Amino acid sequence: MIKGIIFDIDDTLYDQQKAFIQAFNECLPTYVKDVDYGALFQRMRAYGDESFTLGYEQTDLRKMQIYRIKRALRDDQIKVSDELALKFQHAFERYQEEIELFGEMPSIFERIKTKGLATGLITNGTAKRQAKKIERLRLKEWMPADLMLISEEVGIAKPKTGIFELMAHRLSMVNSELLYIGDNYTNDIIGGKSAGWQTIWANYHRLTKPTEVVETDYTVQSPKELALLLERLLVKEE
Repeated sequence: MIKGIIFDIDDTLYDQQKAFIQAFNECLPTYVKDVDYGALFQRMRAYGDESFTLGYEQTDLRKMQIYRIKRALRDDQIKVSDELALKFQHAFERYQEEIELFGEMPSIFERIKTKGLATGLITNGTAKRQAKKIERLRLKEWMPADLMLISEEVGIAKPKTGIFELMAHRLSMVNSELLYIGDNYTNDIIGGKSAGWQTIWANYHRLTKPTEVVETDYTVQSPKELALLLERLLVKEE
């Protein structure tokens, strides 16, 4: 039985790729023609996730941000300076201040609330940046502050199971009663399943599933599909 539904933020509740494209077109338009924005964005995110293991997120955030875009561009044999990479990052952050929830999300949150289920979020990132996103998306209207876990604040990052177990502890629920929804297969799906949670892969950008032994419980390809799936699951629980 599902008693709690927990969300990722980036590319699960809003379209982070939109801010990426805006920043790219502002800072790097002459470097790549006919760019596959989706592929480049996913590579940048992957290298950013990889850098968590190197400690950049905690100790040298700017170094990580410069590294991830330069490394993603290098895969296309494109070299940019640290200064230009940082300029891109500043623009990316500026455009992220304009983010909005996917249109379906408020009604999803309200439906969860009317069902009396717990809801919250687990997100990797720095406290300052993720807190800004929480404020911009007005998530406190639906989620209590103690159920918004940011990796820097709690000292554990996805896909480590400890951050999922911490959420279960705060909810006083067992892992099998919890459902996690996220877009990153390694961090969100493998992390959640390894902790014993049910999972929904928010595969909005139609990515290929990694060749992993862990299988998600459900996959959706749009926020609309997510709303329909959650409605079916919630009705099933009645």
